[in-house]
Amino acid sequence: MARMANLTGHTADAVLYERLALEIRNAFNAAFYNTAIGRYTSFGNNSTVNATQTAQALALDAGLVPEEHRQQVLDALVELTYEYPSQDGHGPHLSGGTIGMGPIVRTLSAGGRDDILWEALQQNDQPSYGFFLASTTQNSQGLTTMPERWNIEDSRNHMIVAQIEEWFHAGIAGIQPTALTTVSKS
Repeated sequence: MARMANLTGHTADAVLYERLALEIRNAFNAAFYNTAIGRYTSFGNNSTVNATQTAQALALDAGLVPEEHRQQVLDALVELTYEYPSQDGHGPHLSGGTIGMGPIVRTLSAGGRDDILWEALQQNDQPSYGFFLASTTQNSQGLTTMPERWNIEDSRNHMIVAQIEEWFHAGIAGIQPTALTTVSKS
């Protein structure tokens, strides 16, 4: 909102929104960052429950992680990709759905961990993109569309876990959005 206010020439509003953003960031970190383990959890310092890939990625992607903790949280995200349970017990595996997959992909790439994304793409066991391509009884040639879930249940033409394509465009091909400029008052 502060950025939009600045772009539209509402500088007083921009100051208010910047202050509000800082208050929200501080409240978010007080509620969800666990200082003992250096990860975001469901209950912050009160528990280690749900220190998931999505929790780390959402905080990083939204710019809520204080600079002094960014590398530690990114490292936690990488660790969680390797710790995620898979059929063969080897990682990395991505674990995110509608809410988490986009931030996981963007955060790993922005953090210089394209190697994790590439390695995750090489996995063939569940959950993985390679698992979607594998020959099964129901799909002898593998899937040609993205299913709704990692276990290939429900819809078989869904975009929930297809955010890896964002990495193909931005991370591999280097296609980036242009910078925003101020709105003309003509």
